[in-house]
Formats: sequence, C-alpha cells, structure tokens
Amino acid sequence: MIEIIKEGKYDKKIATCQFCGCEFTFDKRDVQSRSDGEFPFTRIEKTLLYVLCPCCNAEIREWSDYPTNHKQNEL
Repeated sequence: MIEIIKEGKYDKKIATCQFCGCEFTFDKRDVQSRSDGEFPFTRIEKTLLYVLCPCCNAEIREWSDYPTNHKQNEL
C-alpha cells in the first residue's frame, strides 16, 4: 500500500542556454543573485536572478516552468 509522507509537486524549471544550446532543468536552490546597480533616482538596489549553464557557465536570466503535461517516464 502506498502512503504519502509529504505531498508536493515537481518544482523544477527548464532553461536553454542562448550561447551553447544546452537545455537543462534546475530548482530554486540553483538560482543565484547579485546586485545590478541601483534604480535611477533612488537608492533601491536592483537584484539580478540567474542560473549558471552547466556546460559553458553562462548566466541564464530567462526560464520557464517545467511542463506539467510530461510524464516522468517520457523524460
């Protein structure tokens, strides 16, 4: 009999590197941040969120949610 210990969802994102074409998945632990200056006329700092491409180490700043219509055995 199956017993659910912790209910959850597949919380991964998918990204494609614009430089080398690598397609990879990642989760929130892989997202990094750094200061990107200040907004004009304020002292509020901009924070840049990114992940590093596992193939070429380029900063990837755009990603999408992992498709939920895929079955695990198709991946």
